[in-house]
Amino acid sequence: QIVSQDALASEYDVSRVPVREALRQLSAEGLIKLQSHRRAVVTTLTLRELEELIEIVTALEQISLKRAIPALTDSDIEALGQILEHLIGSKNNPKLWYSHNVEFHKFLNEKSGWIKLITAVDSCRRNLFRYISSSGIHKQGVARWNQLKRRLFKHCKERDVAAAQATVREIGLFTWNLAKKHYGN
Repeated sequence: QIVSQDALASEYDVSRVPVREALRQLSAEGLIKLQSHRRAVVTTLTLRELEELIEIVTALEQISLKRAIPALTDSDIEALGQILEHLIGSKNNPKLWYSHNVEFHKFLNEKSGWIKLITAVDSCRRNLFRYISSSGIHKQGVARWNQLKRRLFKHCKERDVAAAQATVREIGLFTWNLAKKHYGN
């Protein structure tokens, strides 16, 4: 899909400057490729790149949990539980569910206190969004993802770092297998 700076600026009634900056950011994250004549093309990920992003997110979140879980307070656990309930309650809306999913993981990642880790995971998740939030893959995976999120929450509440890390790994493996099945055909 080709995107024009001028068309975006007109559609959103803004100057080309913020559109150009937004497109540069999207290009830096690999979501689009800038072309001549103020145009951009939406990129696609290969199956291998999709696997790489899932592996990166999984590995970084396992590292994050080692620092985050000991830092969680009782009020943090309560807040995380509320996010989880919103996530589970939005199971029939892929985009809303994915938004709550990002919020759930970002909440935990922020408790690690590692800004670079948070930034890296956010960038990877933005790339994954268009693949994982598609209605086909969402319908196939949402029940299992919700089950695994409940388990992750339980381990966080129990302050069990190793079990939480294992659950994040299971989430990553499940997501990769689902993506491979869905996009590998």
